[in-house]
This record gives sequence, structure tokens and C-alpha cells, in this order.
Amino acid sequence: MNILYYNHYSGSVNFSREWRSYYLSKGFLSWGHEVSVVCASTHHMHREVVKQKENIVKKNVDGVNFTWLKVPNYAGNGLARIKSMITFGAKVLFSDPVSVLGLKKPDLIIASSVHPFHLLGAIRWARKYKVPVFFEVRDPWPLSLNLLLGLPKWHPFSLLLQLFQFIGHKYTDKTISLAINLEPYMKEHGLDEGKFLYVCNGIDKTQEIVSHSVLDGKLAALRDQYKRIIIYTGSHGVPNALEYVIDAFNLIEVDDIALVLVGDGKEKTNLLKRNFNSNCYFFPPVKKEEIQRVLSFGDVCIISWQDISMYKYGVSPNKVFDYMWAKKPILQALNSPQNQVELANCGINVSPGNVHEIKAAMLNLSSLSDDELKYLGQQGYDFLIKNYEFKDLAKKILVAYDDV
Repeated sequence: MNILYYNHYSGSVNFSREWRSYYLSKGFLSWGHEVSVVCASTHHMHREVVKQKENIVKKNVDGVNFTWLKVPNYAGNGLARIKSMITFGAKVLFSDPVSVLGLKKPDLIIASSVHPFHLLGAIRWARKYKVPVFFEVRDPWPLSLNLLLGLPKWHPFSLLLQLFQFIGHKYTDKTISLAINLEPYMKEHGLDEGKFLYVCNGIDKTQEIVSHSVLDGKLAALRDQYKRIIIYTGSHGVPNALEYVIDAFNLIEVDDIALVLVGDGKEKTNLLKRNFNSNCYFFPPVKKEEIQRVLSFGDVCIISWQDISMYKYGVSPNKVFDYMWAKKPILQALNSPQNQVELANCGINVSPGNVHEIKAAMLNLSSLSDDELKYLGQQGYDFLIKNYEFKDLAKKILVAYDDV
């Protein structure tokens, strides 16, 4: 079977920081299918600025056929980014995947909606080639923009996204959701009974892991200095709610616990100013293949979320799966039913934004013995392997294709 996967932001571990399509595609390959991923030449999640001269560039990466469509460069979240989205959507709409892009006739088309403007093209080519089309909801726009960024519901851009959201639910064969509880919301916006398919993020056990990171020396020194290390890896942005983690750690007066934050983002400068605990350390981001090595120096991993109603629909954080794979207990501040930490019983979940609960959980987990921490970490790892390998997640989509 030939699977055609549209995702503006997709890339392999070498091209972009958005890897779901890449890992799911490898999962499809493992079941004997061929995958073509169509994505944009440049976007804000690339490791570096890409200046593509040709309108179409094709390359096979680890067995996955990538096709990059040329779109305008942009910076920030303004009109230039929207122009890039719409350009990608228009190119998908008017570029026949077979006669223009030179791909094999698809048997299944997946349109992944970090933004939804390529939906019309995906539906058009699915109709032409008489194949099913699945709508993958990565981010429930405009809901996330309304709640996280304060975009008014009646803003023209919000209304436009609502229209595409309705089209995606109504005129595709399945809607893939990364959030486990999103079905009721989707039914309010055009989704028919029986079309919901829950396929969250996960882990690919075949991905490269290195035995050395650029932070080895510094982390080894901290390992010798402190009894317990609480570690965070990832973005330092508004959604990550790290200000509450910093405030909680500022309240801790013991000298044998360190907090390590590895990553970068728009809030990092503010977090540095906010911190006054000398046992808190900030490090730059590392390559994806170094994450597991970095986490090996920690005793407890931490993740924080904003307290917003959107998370009641569920979350699918790559960070948590990385932590589970590292066999580390997890401290999570999140208000979301059926979240992975609670389902796996692999740590402590506290109220988001509650500094005192976060502090208490930090002290609680840090006081556990090595064997108790190891037990919690193993709980998370076992749960991950049982439920969230990308090969098995890809199989869920293949089963849904057979049903359609």
C-alpha cells in the first residue's frame, strides 16, 4: 500500500524538530507499506534556516520518501507565518501528487493539521484517486489559539480555522486525535459517530541514541555534587509553565537537590531572572539523539503545564515518553484526566500552577530510595512499551484503513 502523508512541519531527526510523521512513517514501513511525506521547505521548527531554490525537492530518508514544497521564509507568529501556511495549502491543492509531484498513486492520504489549510488538497486528491483520507488533528485549532494565546473566538482567523476544522471532521473518513478525550468536542464541530481514532505520540525504539552528550562533563560534576537531580528537557516557552517550577524550587532550602533545565525558548531569559536558588542550572538544548544520555544523569524528570481548560481533552507530550523511555520517575503538574503519568503510576501528578504542591512533590520524590525511584521508572517504561511504540500506533491507523 502507498500512503501519502501531508504535514507542513514534518521532517526527520536531521531536518526538523517535528518527528511524528517520520516515526509513524517508519512504523508503516515496518508493516511493509510505502510512505511519501509532503512538507514545506522551511518553517520555524527547522534546526537552521533553509533556502530552497527549486519549487520541489525530493529525497529518501531512512526509507521514507520526502517531498519539500517551496514556501516563503518567516519569523515569529505574524502574517508572514500565515502566508507560509496558506502557500503550502495552495500548493497541495494544485499539485497533483502523481502527475506533478511524481509520486505513486496513493491508497491512503493523511492530512496532519498543525494547521489545516492543506485539507482541501488532501480531500481533492483522495476524491480523484478514490481512496480514503484521514484528518490528523495535532493541535485543535482554533481552540488552542483561543485559550493559549487569547485569540478571540470571533476573530476572522479563528472563524477561518473553525471552517477548516468542520471540513476536516465532516468530509474525511477518519479523524485521528492525539488527545484521548477530544471526541465530544469534535462531535460538536462536525465529526460523525464512528470516525474518531485515538493515536497519540509515542517512541521509536530504533531511533539513534548516543553514549555521549556535549553536557556530559557538567552533568557528571553535578551528579557527584548532589544527592538528587531533578531534570527538565525541552522548550522554555509560555505553554511549558516553567515559571511555577522555578518558583517552587526557589522555596526549597536543602542543599542536596539540584534542578537542571536543558533547552531554550522565548521565556528562558525571564526564567533566569526569576531564579534565585544557587542549585538551579540552565543548559542549552542538545540534539535529539543526546536526550536519553542527558536524562541518565537525573533522578526525577519534571514537566509542567498551564492550567487551561483545553487540557481536559487530553495531552500527548513527547517529553513524557522520553522520560518513560529513560526509566525515570516523573513529576507532572497537569489537570488532565487519563494522563500518561497517572495511567502508568510512574510518578506524581499535581495541580498546574500550584507552587506549593510542586515543591512538596519535588521533596517527596527526592526523599525516595534508589530502589523506589527505580521501581517508578520501570513502571513508566513498561507502560510505554506496552502502549506507545510507533510501530503499534501505525498499526492502529492501518486497521482503521481496513475498516474504512
